[in-house]
Amino acid sequence: MKGMIAAGASGYLFKMCSENELVKAIHDVLAGKTCFSEGASQAISKDYMSILRNDGDTPNLTVREFEMLRLLASGQPSKSIAMNLNISRKTVDAHKRNIMEKLNIWSIAELTQYAMRKGIISDDEGLNQ
Repeated sequence: MKGMIAAGASGYLFKMCSENELVKAIHDVLAGKTCFSEGASQAISKDYMSILRNDGDTPNLTVREFEMLRLLASGQPSKSIAMNLNISRKTVDAHKRNIMEKLNIWSIAELTQYAMRKGIISDDEGLNQ
């Protein structure tokens, strides 16, 4: 699962998903959103939690904060993140503030370096800024 995401997958559904779930996933991905079936989301969360537990210097970020860190570090502007996730820009900014406080990092450049160092984003993603 980690390799699939690292390769840039925007979604993952199991073969036995419903037709409605497939159609919704296609629309979401075309709209720039991510779409993972419940089982895939659980596997991703499990991998993420494993990374955090094995990395003593990584603060306990929530799954949403981890996702936000990845998006911010890959160069996506707050406005774009808000639109893609159907949340307000103020919510994005609140997540950004919380992440920066937890990591003791105070700029997007430092967030990007941190994410690249931890393997959260690839070198190519960090250069898209």
